[in-house]
Amino acid sequence: MTQTTSYQPNPSSFSQPPVARHMDAILEVARRHLPAPLVSAEDFNAIKKVASQLPFAPLTIFESHLSQDIPGLDFLICTPPNWAQQPEVRTLAATSSAWQSITALCGQWLGEPASAPFRQAMDSIWLEFDTSQQTKNLIVPGILFASMELAANDVQDHAQAQSIWATLAALCPAKVNEPKFVYHIEKIIESLPRNGRIYAIGDMAGRVSEYTRIAIARIPIPAVIPFLQNIHWPGNTRQVAAILEQIKPFNDTVSLDLDVGHAIGGTLGLELVNRHRFDRLWWQQLFEFLVQNALCTPEKRAALLQWPGNSNETHNRAIWPNQLLPTAHLAEPVNCFLVRFINHVKLVYKPDLPLTAKAYIALRQTCQSKQQKSA
Repeated sequence: MTQTTSYQPNPSSFSQPPVARHMDAILEVARRHLPAPLVSAEDFNAIKKVASQLPFAPLTIFESHLSQDIPGLDFLICTPPNWAQQPEVRTLAATSSAWQSITALCGQWLGEPASAPFRQAMDSIWLEFDTSQQTKNLIVPGILFASMELAANDVQDHAQAQSIWATLAALCPAKVNEPKFVYHIEKIIESLPRNGRIYAIGDMAGRVSEYTRIAIARIPIPAVIPFLQNIHWPGNTRQVAAILEQIKPFNDTVSLDLDVGHAIGGTLGLELVNRHRFDRLWWQQLFEFLVQNALCTPEKRAALLQWPGNSNETHNRAIWPNQLLPTAHLAEPVNCFLVRFINHVKLVYKPDLPLTAKAYIALRQTCQSKQQKSA
């Protein structure tokens, strides 16, 4: 299949205007493809309650716990920072300090000159909603992630550090004045292996937590344990080394999620990402490994492998609202799709608790000219 360009189509090319601005229409497409083992009617209704108050975002993620003992399906969106300037988000900002922080963060980003470290560093925001924790009348994201631009791998280390600190200062300004927090962040930055990059910084806006989430990509598996030892991570590195040995056949690198506050938390996330997201054999082998190690049920494995694909939504006008960007760069006529793929799997280590696994499945708006052929 030829590569498609992610974009937001211009509805003026359609004969009738779109009929919705919110995420509901995308959720209805998702409902058609979410098998029962992944989501109950109750969980889906909780997600839809959240989505009905949010304007469109180009990328939707569903987070599924893979153990039978941990039900539920959480909901994430990824979007450019200017998304927060829309009236729906400003209305939400009147309901909670978390939303006020989101609009302030994105407003600061928009107000920065293009050359500013913070403007260059943050390319998008991720909002993660723990749907089981939403109240009847209050929609609050559990974590706000500032996503750092991974393409900047060739810049000097000091420029990377400058961007990280600028983003931290905007996302959690009180913490950058706390000596212990500053020490741990500095230690993480100086201990990063070659090509390792902080790619997201998360503020636990809607969770009772003292921590900031630091997500690090592209750490070679042999470098993980020395890195954890260098930053004084308090968990059991022997247990983590045994896990890394098991997942080594799937990838030579791994992404890490760390919790950082006055101390570094003992929880550790190990993210497995396949750059070839439609490599069905790779995903089959990974989920087989998870099932064999009692980290995933056979039913959820089968459901996840059914998810990848795409649906042609060219004539579904509710999918393409007015605020999305034009498609003048594409030759007419244009086909519009929602592409479904597995984004990544995360293994979560917590001291004195069994290892758990989560899968993150995605729904992205994409487009291509009809002249493009599938290979």
